[in-house]
Amino acid sequence: MVGDFSRMLGYCDAGQPFTTTSGTVTQHWTPTAVTTDATDPLSTATRVGAGATRQEPPARSCYHAALARANVTVESIVCGDTDSAAAANQLVDRISAKLPR
Repeated sequence: MVGDFSRMLGYCDAGQPFTTTSGTVTQHWTPTAVTTDATDPLSTATRVGAGATRQEPPARSCYHAALARANVTVESIVCGDTDSAAAANQLVDRISAKLPR
């Protein structure tokens, strides 16, 4: 599951801007690189994450993190004006700490 998630996040190249439009509002975003704990293409990742930063003021970042433990996948999506990657990973860690190893 986490490996598939990592590949899905990788569809947006890091640093390659994209736009979103809802009604009359268009926003420009720049994705970050996908982070993973996989050591090579054949290893099994247990943690993955990626994010994007909005270019229009006020700047805003969003980060999507996932962690697999036992037979559970924990996901967190955080958007905000601060370090959303740290917040998303902290949420995943706090939830997964309650799972059996």
